[in-house]
Amino acid sequence: MRRAPLCLIPAVILILLCPAAGALTLDDRWVEERTFWHYSQDVMSVAWSPGGGTLAMAAGSGGILLWNASTGELQRTLRGHEWIMSSVAFSPDGLTLASGSLDMTVRLWDVPTGALIRTFEGHKDWVVSVCWSPDGQRVAACDYNGMTILWNVSSGKSVPLADRDGRAQSVSWSADGRHLAVGYHNGTAEVWDPDGPSLVYIIRGHTQDLRALAWSPDSATLATASFDGLVRTWNATTGTGIKTLTVGDGLYCLAWSPDGKRLAAGSVHKRIEIWNTDGFHQETSFEGHNDSVLSVAFSPDSTRLATGSYDHTLKIWTASSGSPVRTLVGYNYYFERSLSWAPDGGRIAFASWDRTVRFGLFGQSWYCATALQSPGDRLNSVAYSPDGSILLAGSADGNLYTWQAKNGTLLGTGLGHNASVNSVAWSPDGRRMASGSDDLSARIWDAASASWLLALSGHSGPVLSVAWSPDGTLLATGSADGKIIVWNASSGERLFALEGHGGPVNAMAWSPDGTLLATGSSDTTVKLWDVGGRALSRTLGAHSGAVSSVSWRNDGKRLASGSSDQSVRIWDAADGRMTAVLGKLSAGVEAVAWNPNGTRLAAGLRGDVHVWQRDSDGDGSGDYDERFPFDPTQRWDSDGDGHGDNASGNDPDAFPEDRTEWRDTDGDGIGDNSDFAPTVPDPYFDRLVAALYVLVVAVLAGDIWRRRRKKGGS
Repeated sequence: MRRAPLCLIPAVILILLCPAAGALTLDDRWVEERTFWHYSQDVMSVAWSPGGGTLAMAAGSGGILLWNASTGELQRTLRGHEWIMSSVAFSPDGLTLASGSLDMTVRLWDVPTGALIRTFEGHKDWVVSVCWSPDGQRVAACDYNGMTILWNVSSGKSVPLADRDGRAQSVSWSADGRHLAVGYHNGTAEVWDPDGPSLVYIIRGHTQDLRALAWSPDSATLATASFDGLVRTWNATTGTGIKTLTVGDGLYCLAWSPDGKRLAAGSVHKRIEIWNTDGFHQETSFEGHNDSVLSVAFSPDSTRLATGSYDHTLKIWTASSGSPVRTLVGYNYYFERSLSWAPDGGRIAFASWDRTVRFGLFGQSWYCATALQSPGDRLNSVAYSPDGSILLAGSADGNLYTWQAKNGTLLGTGLGHNASVNSVAWSPDGRRMASGSDDLSARIWDAASASWLLALSGHSGPVLSVAWSPDGTLLATGSADGKIIVWNASSGERLFALEGHGGPVNAMAWSPDGTLLATGSSDTTVKLWDVGGRALSRTLGAHSGAVSSVSWRNDGKRLASGSSDQSVRIWDAADGRMTAVLGKLSAGVEAVAWNPNGTRLAAGLRGDVHVWQRDSDGDGSGDYDERFPFDPTQRWDSDGDGHGDNASGNDPDAFPEDRTEWRDTDGDGIGDNSDFAPTVPDPYFDRLVAALYVLVVAVLAGDIWRRRRKKGGS
């Protein structure tokens, strides 16, 4: 038997047991708590006006869009729901539009003016489907709590129709007004006499989620579509089955043409199926969307079919052939340019290029809530006042805007810059505001009057970032010219400049004690400056892309940085070590911000905001014992599995859409989800590879040694 030289064995043992040379040790463990999606731009529902001239589109959280069906021109956007819009339906006369939303409300809109007429509140969960009675006097709505409510349009009074344990998915009123059908998550459907109200019969025949219902125009037949890949038709009088159509793909939506000659369904796998109801043979099957088809609706003359999809588009097709007619796109993704936590930590505001400020509310939902609309152009920066009562935003139109944080009332407009405002910040006492602009200047403003007090000129490039010292006596500005200038905030006197970055200074933040100024640059570095000594203290250079944002933790011991390299990195301020990497994320990071007490870290990307919390023991649940302190029904995490306990005690249902990214089983600071792959090499893996390499070399060396020995002996 061949043996490797014994002297190599200790080397192998040392490689396996000792820390790898140059290996990166990450001290901080983090687990992703949730993601706030600024946009769900998915076209959840489409509806034709009775005259066929207008198409309504529920564009997720982007609003309800009303389009001219002939020209494709956007006529009006209806805003008012606080969360994603799930369903829209025109009244029989076409003058009123009903909408249902994840904000648990039903709203009625005046179509000619776009005005909100009435809001119905009473649902206990997401409203997922709405429909009108044929006489236009009532609206039926069902929610994820299993509740179906009939709302009187004139009086606003409600009549509970059904309250089931299972999630309701779809509601549909027969054309003769005699029956109302409700479909459920367990695959069943109930048919009610809405005037009783009384249950007429229950339909059982699907094995999975029943997602859609449609009555034939003569009210004689009910069609149902399910995730089991089947479309079934039922006798409206007896509830007995008539026909089963097999699609194979899970089905999201279903519609009967007004002339009764066609039935259309949209599937999970992008396909649209159309059957001729004379014998129910397939007339056409086609694809055109890039994702699942969520909604289908025939035009009043039955010649066209409108479809909405997860791909954020509404498409119009020729019903007879499936030929495309037009594509309507509601929104594109926008960047979350800036983040700001409310002083109480209960919400986070993010400003976006879609001209809105939105809020992530902790303990309520992972979708963002109420939007504040910019009176002007897109918004680049947002900041809460120190007392949390006012929101300040800087706009690309050169103006500053302030809102009352409590009710969204626009308080004032700051006029002074003649180019885009890139950054805004409040003085620590809340009496002044600062802004930096593409006009190469920074300005200091009186907060009460929104009038500017000082204009600071000294940069040769756009001012990209501004930051007040903790005592409010100094203001630092960073520019595309690569310089940092520190000013006397009372007189506007230029005190000194800091130079050392090789690119634009995109971000800056003072340490809580005011001794250090952190700056992030397009040169991919983070630099720490000793303000008292007016010198560079340390350079942190692990990012591979432009650094867009920096933020200090409240104790000054940790600094977070976000970069276009799609990662957030956390640094030890004392020795400059990188202690955690949060990524790799789905897009470049535009903004990072610690919450006021340092327990959470948020990052804004393209279209969403991620929030993490510390996970010291690596058990997959964050250090916050009271995980959701602003909602007592989802406050605790009793079993430490990373999911908050809800009121019913059915723990996984607290936030059912995303569970994997809250867990950090291996304690590497990155969620278990495969989309968040480690960006730092595993040192143990590196050691194993090195050990195997040494063993291979040892075997080869031993072979050569024996060959030479044998040759010498001969």
